[in-house]
Amino acid sequence: MKKFTVHCVFFLFVFVSNFTILPRAGDTGDVQDCVNQTFEIGIAALFAQVHQYSCPMHCEGLTFHEPGQCPVCGMNLEEDKPEESAFFDGETLSGAKSIEERKRQTALMPGLNVGYYYTGWIGYILAILLGWKWGDGLKVASRREERKRGISSAFMSAVFKRRWLVRSLQIVSSVLFFFVIYAGLFGNQNPGRNIAPVLTWNIWWMSLIFFAFFLGQSWCTICPWMATPDFFNRLFARTPKLRWPKRFRNVYLALLLFTAMTWVELVYDAPYNPALTAQMGLAMVVIATFSLIFFERKSFCRYGCMVGRVTGIFGTTGLLAFRRDDSKVCKSCESKACYHGNEKGLPCPTFEFMGAMNDNSNCTMCTECLHTCPHDNILVEWRAPFTDLLGPHRRRLDESVFLIAILGFSIFHGIEMVPFWRESIFDPFWTFLAETIFDPGFLVTYTFLMLAFLALVFVVFWIFVFLSRRLSGNRVYTTRSFFITFAYITLPVSLAYHIAHNSLHFFYEGSKLVRLMSDPMGLGWDLFGSADMPLTMLIPMPILWALQIVCMVLGLFVSVGLVSQGARRLIGNRRQLLGAKIPLIMMLAVFSALCLWLLFQPMEMRTGTAVRSEKIVSAPTPKDAMLRLIVQK
Repeated sequence: MKKFTVHCVFFLFVFVSNFTILPRAGDTGDVQDCVNQTFEIGIAALFAQVHQYSCPMHCEGLTFHEPGQCPVCGMNLEEDKPEESAFFDGETLSGAKSIEERKRQTALMPGLNVGYYYTGWIGYILAILLGWKWGDGLKVASRREERKRGISSAFMSAVFKRRWLVRSLQIVSSVLFFFVIYAGLFGNQNPGRNIAPVLTWNIWWMSLIFFAFFLGQSWCTICPWMATPDFFNRLFARTPKLRWPKRFRNVYLALLLFTAMTWVELVYDAPYNPALTAQMGLAMVVIATFSLIFFERKSFCRYGCMVGRVTGIFGTTGLLAFRRDDSKVCKSCESKACYHGNEKGLPCPTFEFMGAMNDNSNCTMCTECLHTCPHDNILVEWRAPFTDLLGPHRRRLDESVFLIAILGFSIFHGIEMVPFWRESIFDPFWTFLAETIFDPGFLVTYTFLMLAFLALVFVVFWIFVFLSRRLSGNRVYTTRSFFITFAYITLPVSLAYHIAHNSLHFFYEGSKLVRLMSDPMGLGWDLFGSADMPLTMLIPMPILWALQIVCMVLGLFVSVGLVSQGARRLIGNRRQLLGAKIPLIMMLAVFSALCLWLLFQPMEMRTGTAVRSEKIVSAPTPKDAMLRLIVQK
């Protein structure tokens, strides 16, 4: 009866939240009609040929040979002019003044249909109820139990053991990486005509998380910015080097670099800036080379690489892993060759001993342990998703902080790309500061709001964790212990929203890649006859909406289940368990509700044309078109 009462309370909580959540920004008309009309009008062929005139709204991909007005929307035609390369152009990271003057014309992609939005809420209710029941039956699995559940893959083991194949994949990724760098620095600086931002921000960033989920940290196996310096480093692998400073043997440096990368990406609009995108890639190569020259093994990969730490954390949800076959063999092994290395291979670059490794977070899948293990005790196995989170993995404060930061940055990316951000948060706040105190400028205002939102996420999480401890009545474990334990329950929600959010960019803007394959640098080429292909949705929009809803519902389901498992690790009393779980599941419902609302909003395209406008152009209703001018202060 008590469990039924608790379930009813959650049903009421989610139902009430549904009617208190913010409404969709702008017109709430029939989104399906909006999508149909968008494709009839077409956001196709974003950019016309050089020395031609085109509509700034890109209506139907029309181009003209003389100035005039667009026959579709009536706007004045603009002449397309070729842009020169920007190799270390001083304007790439220009000051706040140029940023304030920037006014961008951005197409909006449609959000969830109203019907799908409310379906998501129903799915959330079911996810909470079923996740609660599923979590009550979860147990912490031992390595022996994990081994029984996993499926050893002889094929994958054979693939990873072939050094020539791994090296070949590294060469391919490195060639592609440096081509992206070259295109970004020397190609056309119009982001829609340059393959660098499209391949980086639309394709790679989305694919990175798919890599982590399906193939663990296999991205690190072929990492291009580490592959090139690593080739030369192998020649001097046995030379003495510095140890990574003890005080920095955590992921706080990676979090700092990840914050800096996100700030540069958002403030300076790296997805709209091919040169800046290339320079960020070069910076990664420089940092990786410096770390390999001065520090032993690949210390930077474990402690400092922001991309590696993100894929490492998401990799704990992955289906593929390197694991020991028999723990007793590792325990009795005298050489510990997987850690120290031998004549057959190098030592583990991230200082992992296979006998004690229970999660994917620090394994870069470098394959060295497959060669060095004298007992052939290393398996490449497929397992159920989220196995690492369900098993006896190590829980650390620094990693817990990183997890909450990932949740905050994932949500902030979504908020920053919807009209609500500029119309209801950024512009009013900037105006308020300018009128009441002083005008801090664009950079200071944006930075403050970004860090304030990140801090808010931490505060909200801490409040719910504090309530969880208080309601449980547990006095043995501190709030800090609760914080560390329950930070991991947010990972499935973060993963689900990252996939749902970026899938819209991937499937909506990914068709740009077809055009750019014919003209990757925006030089007027047409190598494969696809340079003028229209921008189209790669899959039907209703299917994408359904996939987004499924992702979010499954993410909440798994997170709710992890609450029960995590609570049992700290608390044994059933009454205390109930008190501990209620605030945490309410917290997950709040963050999931915010993510669902963001998916409901129309969203800016990640890579589009950057032009300047002298005036604000009001947005038409979504039923008329899915385009508007997003203008900063």
